[in-house]
Amino acid sequence: MVLTLRCVLLLLLICPTVFARCSKDLESKRKREIIKKLCDLGELRPVRCATEAENMKVQNPNFPEQEGSRLLVLEMSYRIVSDLLMKNASTEWKSSELQQLRDLLGYQRQFYTTCFPVASSARAEEVEIWSAFWSSLANFLSEKSFSACAWESARPIILKVMRKFYRFTTEPRRPIRSR
Repeated sequence: MVLTLRCVLLLLLICPTVFARCSKDLESKRKREIIKKLCDLGELRPVRCATEAENMKVQNPNFPEQEGSRLLVLEMSYRIVSDLLMKNASTEWKSSELQQLRDLLGYQRQFYTTCFPVASSARAEEVEIWSAFWSSLANFLSEKSFSACAWESARPIILKVMRKFYRFTTEPRRPIRSR
């Protein structure tokens, strides 16, 4: 017992970055920062982009009920949003805010791949629904050549999803306000 406790304490001293990387508090803080950065990128849905926003036909799916599906959906979502923003982000957004957002998404992506094993018990239909959602959002952006207005139409939807993720995975629930 004492030897096991010593081994655990020694492991914590030797590898603190692994345990810090898997901290739920840190994960929750990053989720809040992602939401804040999405709000801070620029004006949300400028008037000049109203037509594109109206033409957007993307529905938010419900958050998965099963834990295994949730973890897969969270990892997939952070990965897809991160990839979209790495390749084709709007040039009208504040570059420093965008870079910080990219970094935060990368950390969250790493959090789910490092700290949680692949969920074999995930319900495929829940994951497929989210996969289809992200594909339709990516297709919309691609069809509009990743224009600034397409991104401004997509950003509130991404923001809504990130708020939903925060609300369903963080205790206690605290509101996140836009500026």
